[in-house]
Amino acid sequence: MKKGLKIIFILLVVIIITSSIYLYLQRPKKVEPETKGVQIGQAILVKVTIAKKRTLTNYIHTEGTTSAEKYWQAVAEVNGTVEKINFQDGETVKQGDLIMRLENEELEQQLVSASIQYQKKYAEYLSLKKVIPDRIEQTDLDLASIIKESNDCNEFRKELENIINKDVEKEEPQKYVAIKEALANLEQLYARYNKLSFYATFSGTVGDLHLKEGNFVSAGSKLFRLINLDRMEVDVTVMETELVRLRPEAKTYLCFLAYPDDLIEGEILNINPFIEENSRLGRVKIGFDNPQHKISVGMFAECYLTAEEYPELLLVPNKSILTREDKKLVFTVEKGHSYWRYVKTGRNNEFYTEILEGINPQDSVVVEGHYTLIHDAKLDVKEVIPFERFSRTGK
Repeated sequence: MKKGLKIIFILLVVIIITSSIYLYLQRPKKVEPETKGVQIGQAILVKVTIAKKRTLTNYIHTEGTTSAEKYWQAVAEVNGTVEKINFQDGETVKQGDLIMRLENEELEQQLVSASIQYQKKYAEYLSLKKVIPDRIEQTDLDLASIIKESNDCNEFRKELENIINKDVEKEEPQKYVAIKEALANLEQLYARYNKLSFYATFSGTVGDLHLKEGNFVSAGSKLFRLINLDRMEVDVTVMETELVRLRPEAKTYLCFLAYPDDLIEGEILNINPFIEENSRLGRVKIGFDNPQHKISVGMFAECYLTAEEYPELLLVPNKSILTREDKKLVFTVEKGHSYWRYVKTGRNNEFYTEILEGINPQDSVVVEGHYTLIHDAKLDVKEVIPFERFSRTGK
């Protein structure tokens, strides 16, 4: 009996010892900063930046092509031959400048005939042939004199309004109707004739003008384009889930392939409330100033649209954060040596991460040369990179 109890006791002791050894071996290992491998006197080249408190901005990244806010495609509304071209591609014009004039001899002759017919009816009605010069009887009346003397029908219109105000048409209704019809025909021809001249509706730059003087153009033909490069737009598409994060007049930042080092600031002009059924995308229009005319129509733009903003957060560049054994850390530089700092992170965007615990503002954080770095290594700081340079928007 005593022998059996002794055996049981020994077995219990063995089990307890074995379990203790197993639990000890399975315990979580405490991660210590790596210090092996440091060669005495050898300094490691690194680049650093300064941890700072800044506003963390979330951006919606999208792309688009530029267009001019003011744009005019000149199209011929009547047939004609190019009579005069005053400006060529790339030349600037002021509002009101005559860019191009077409010629249509048939229309011009119709206008001459209509003008003579109207003036005759006018004279007959008022019995004022002595007041109106003998040019009414001329058959070779030229178009330039008609346009100059009639002042685009304004004088005739004023006289007719005087007649209407005096109710004279009630005394001679047939002659009144004849004058009115003649005037209407003349004004219609003037309207068609005026479509032969193309004046700048705003100040801008001429483009896509491929015609020469003497070329024939038919109604509907594109003649040239006029654009104002002072103010530009970009139409972009945004996923419907991200569209709700945007607001009108929010800041945007644009980067162009032609100017990779430049950043242009703009704003959201409007947000289209309709979502495309198939793509589930919404459309957003961005506007920006272009005072030096560096940006041209059709340029590709990389756009960052401001969404949420979180002020006064301690931030470090994303590339400064390492993960070792499932723990996040950064290396700081203190007294010429590296210091392994575990950090607790918070919010982040594609450029920066918020640090909740582990380092302080103004700490020097290693951003290059730290992937194989160890704790307490001797460092040679090659460059202190400005904090803003880690963001594509510079913010």
